[in-house]
Amino acid sequence: MSKFKECDIKEFGLIPERWIVPKIGYYFDMSSGDSLTSKDIDEYEGTYTVYGANGERGYYSRYNTHGKHILLGRVGALCGNVHVIHGKNWVTEHALILTKRKEEIVEEYFGYLFETMNLGQYSKSSAQPVISVDTISQLKFIVPSVDEQKRIAGYLDFKCSEIDSLRADIEAEIETLEEYKKSVITEAVTKGLDRNAPMKDSGIEWIGNIPKQWSLIPFRYVLNERTEKNNPIRTDERLSLSIDIGVTLYADKTTNLDRYKDDVSQYKIAHEGDLVMNSMNVIVGAVGVSKWFGCVSPAYYTYFDNEPDSVTSRFCDYIFRTPSMRKILFSLGKGIMAIDRGEGRVNTCRLKVSREDLRKIVLPIPDVAEQRKIVRYLDDKCLEIDSIVEDKKKQLNVLADYKKSLIYEYVTGKKEVPNE
Repeated sequence: MSKFKECDIKEFGLIPERWIVPKIGYYFDMSSGDSLTSKDIDEYEGTYTVYGANGERGYYSRYNTHGKHILLGRVGALCGNVHVIHGKNWVTEHALILTKRKEEIVEEYFGYLFETMNLGQYSKSSAQPVISVDTISQLKFIVPSVDEQKRIAGYLDFKCSEIDSLRADIEAEIETLEEYKKSVITEAVTKGLDRNAPMKDSGIEWIGNIPKQWSLIPFRYVLNERTEKNNPIRTDERLSLSIDIGVTLYADKTTNLDRYKDDVSQYKIAHEGDLVMNSMNVIVGAVGVSKWFGCVSPAYYTYFDNEPDSVTSRFCDYIFRTPSMRKILFSLGKGIMAIDRGEGRVNTCRLKVSREDLRKIVLPIPDVAEQRKIVRYLDDKCLEIDSIVEDKKKQLNVLADYKKSLIYEYVTGKKEVPNE
């Protein structure tokens, strides 16, 4: 049974008495690697690993390294990210390469240890967070014997692999549920709920056959466009659009797709029950029915029906969320689309769907009574699926927390690797 001592690093608490607490710079050299030219990239062979913005692959990933190293993300959102690499790899200027200078270092163990140290907290405040070499080299860390490092790393590799496998299974289940939800919506808004209903050919590829009693109507005749200005000011409740959850209060927004100016008189009015679309991002699903009376950006389109429960707006919301409709909208998008992601990193896509093009889209529309049945069915079905997905995501969070706890307990010596 190990004897323990208080560690100089407060977040580690007690550690085995025999472990030492030196500075990181005593055991590791740190560098950014060698520059790669475009010619080098064309001729590059071996394991292809890139650590850059969002893990994207591109020429801006311009450093290479050979052998086994620990990579530490040092800039922006990558700050504190830790990876152990082995072989020939590309590494961006956003990653610090830690190379052991002493044989009593097992990189896999310290990869796990550095994860628990949250090294991103030591970044300097500037336009974006940056971790300096000097800061990291002066930090203290804990070093067990080589044999203990190997045993801990091997055990954690095995246990974390089990956890990651469970996570992958759950993520696959979530993806399947999301695809199922899309298919349920598509089926309901193009085929209805009565599987025995007589059908007819719509003559439109993405719609296919529709119930015989349904109509094919251009969007301009399905909903009325609302063009009310917020001048004089009637509301200062700003509304936004989330791709995942539709219309939200701007104060609760989950994306940076839009930014409001202080003068709300420049904006348009949206009523409760209105169908709201972001003309710039409707191609990726920025559409929803508002639960509030508020103001929206002039770049938004707002539409309404004359039903007390806004059922046609809600029915259209489901139509515009189908994968087939998103393809149609994408084909109608006009404007900027430059995705180079080379050293210039030109990553932008602002394809606007014009009002006129939107108005021409032909939709499959049943009568109002059937719309109500379909909308009620989809509301209930989507709620059921979303509830299952939410439970799955909670399971992922539990596994993530368990993995963190497991790594912490073993790399700090609070638990010993069980004997085989």
